[in-house]
Amino acid sequence: MRIGFFSPRRLSPLHPRLKVYESYFAQRGDTIEFINESPTGRSKGRINWLTLWFFDLFAINRCKKRLKDYDLIIIGDLRYLLLVKHATKVGKVAFYETIDHNVDVRIYNLLVKMPFLLPFRGLFRSIFRNIEKKIAFEANQIIVNSKSLDNYFENRAFILYYSSPLENCSIINNPLNKSAWLYLGALTKEKGAYSIINLIENSGMPFFFFGQISDCELEMKFKSMPQVIIMNSLSSNELGLSIKKITDQYFLWGISLISSIHYSYEVQEANKDIDYLALGIPIVGNNRFTTKEKIDAGCGLFWDDPFLFRKMDNIEIKEKLSRAGLEYYSNEYRYELTRLKLDDLLKNYGF
Repeated sequence: MRIGFFSPRRLSPLHPRLKVYESYFAQRGDTIEFINESPTGRSKGRINWLTLWFFDLFAINRCKKRLKDYDLIIIGDLRYLLLVKHATKVGKVAFYETIDHNVDVRIYNLLVKMPFLLPFRGLFRSIFRNIEKKIAFEANQIIVNSKSLDNYFENRAFILYYSSPLENCSIINNPLNKSAWLYLGALTKEKGAYSIINLIENSGMPFFFFGQISDCELEMKFKSMPQVIIMNSLSSNELGLSIKKITDQYFLWGISLISSIHYSYEVQEANKDIDYLALGIPIVGNNRFTTKEKIDAGCGLFWDDPFLFRKMDNIEIKEKLSRAGLEYYSNEYRYELTRLKLDDLLKNYGF
């Protein structure tokens, strides 16, 4: 079987969610191709302003010509949603996958650039939510990664949690080692950058960062801090090897301080949280809904705990939290559960 996965997500290194699909279909002996035709030049993307960049018309026009080449079409993200109509028109089985409440994300980003549109926020939210649901329900299946998104799609979606590609890295987070911070993914003020700076400065602990900082001022601040070690985004294999080397010397704590600046950030699963749990790395996080769930389950500590640093020095606490995280991951997110769910889903469509 040939699968075409059309998505604006990054392809180099492959986005962690896409990596899960790559592994799964490779084990089945299928061929999967990831296609991202989103414009890289400003002039190429001008047509997308016709829909205020809710939809990537430029990419959709390019991608629709390739739909005929695949047996199964998976369309990732709201920006590519209109491909559902083209895929069903040519008789293809089409899945729509979304891992965010993308209408809310887009409205937030739009208003940051164009605050004069603020009076229309409610109108935009209503219009584009209705459009997303109407077209998504035309797909053969909607795939989501959280209960909140399933509720959004009127409990008609297929929940497929994120499985961390790091789960088999054989990392031992040794509680006898000195503590250090770990952060995975893009780092922005919306994801708690300034609170993280305070944690680093107050703890004096090393901070290992794998990801990107798009804000120049933030990047300069982090680079000026002697205890900060910045790495670029790496493939899953390279990332696993790098973290393994760090844990030879340090016990790692994963930082997760995403701000609830819009509905999606407030309720959605964070891949970094699940990556931390897969490695036995306790979370130091905030009260954001899904992060709080994991901390309340015994998998971490709240960042504003007045006794935070004292607890982080306690060997018994470190060992207990690390073990709880591994168990939580195994029960909820491990790859084997993902594989079985995907097997059942594909059987329903004769694959």
